[in-house]
Amino acid sequence: MRCIFLLLFLWVHSWGFSFEEEFSLPDVRNITFGYGSFSPGVQTVLYKAAYVDSIGNDVSINFTTYSPYYATSTIADFNGKWFYRMSSSGTLLGVNTIGTLRGKQESTSTRYSLSISQVGFDAFKKIKPHHSFKIGGEYVYSTLKRYGIFEVIGDQYSVVETNDASLFMFVGYFFQNRENVFKQKWTYEVEISLGTPVISLHSSVYPTPEDIDSDISYDAGFVSRNSFYFGHLIFKGFELGGRGTHEFYYKKNVLDIITDENIIDTESIITMNRFNLGIVALWNFR
Repeated sequence: MRCIFLLLFLWVHSWGFSFEEEFSLPDVRNITFGYGSFSPGVQTVLYKAAYVDSIGNDVSINFTTYSPYYATSTIADFNGKWFYRMSSSGTLLGVNTIGTLRGKQESTSTRYSLSISQVGFDAFKKIKPHHSFKIGGEYVYSTLKRYGIFEVIGDQYSVVETNDASLFMFVGYFFQNRENVFKQKWTYEVEISLGTPVISLHSSVYPTPEDIDSDISYDAGFVSRNSFYFGHLIFKGFELGGRGTHEFYYKKNVLDIITDENIIDTESIITMNRFNLGIVALWNFR
């Protein structure tokens, strides 16, 4: 996956552009086009995980969760050749849902909640009018909580909490029919991206007398993301529309589980299908 990113970078570099001229540091006095957006919506996540626990049992998790989320972004074009986007999104409320926990000998219904937040920066190189090549990075932080009954603390309800922090690199394609000012009544955007994790940190906290934690020693995977936006000009400088996004996430982690007595090597495979649907308010700030 990382080789693909290197080849794409060399391909972009072969266009013959000068970093000094075309990718110069932005000057806010030279903004030729820009807009911001805010989007509340609903997020659906189909989550699956398979791993080996600290005593060697194969365990799988499967659940679907629905939760409110928000997304916001700012796009600015500084030199007519490149434009830049800063974005953030996150779960507004981690809603509990019932899923399945399967072990070696039994399957039980268990409650889960999942929260995901993202902060990203993207640079877009204009290939021709309305068409752009994208390269960027994104920081993703997620918290998964699993609620259950654990005999070790006297049949009391308790929580296993898993936190994951990852830095992703993305490349992709972006199309928009938008002009430099909000002129047309109807606008639409299409974005297709492919990403891979560069750095990941992982930790889990268990309700046991032992202090158990874990760090990722190796990780691999990818993310594919597709989004579509369709909007209508309400008045000059303000647009209202809707955006739909699908994201497929695959990640394999090789973990060192650290207990009071020893270090256990294990691995986990996580897949997620995320569907976001939201209303978008978009305004031109130039």
